[in-house]
Amino acid sequence: MEMSIDEALMNEFIKMTGHGEENAHRGLNALLRDVLMLGYLHRDNHKIILHNIGVDSEFDEEYQIYLDRKASNIQPENWEDKTHNPISND
Repeated sequence: MEMSIDEALMNEFIKMTGHGEENAHRGLNALLRDVLMLGYLHRDNHKIILHNIGVDSEFDEEYQIYLDRKASNIQPENWEDKTHNPISND
């Protein structure tokens, strides 16, 4: 999969979410910086492995099915909102 992201726009978003800015958000800023770094490392292949509440998308078949359904837009609930959450009172 390839994704094309405007570097100048990313730099603007990073600045907007930076410390002391009106839209400051440390988590979002760090995520944007990480995505931009992946762009700088354009010669490398990248793979994003999601994990949630003790399951890993590389090893858990049920979580893989859930992710396929999310990618197909047929899974409305989030993993952590379902009965997979050990903290949940359902």
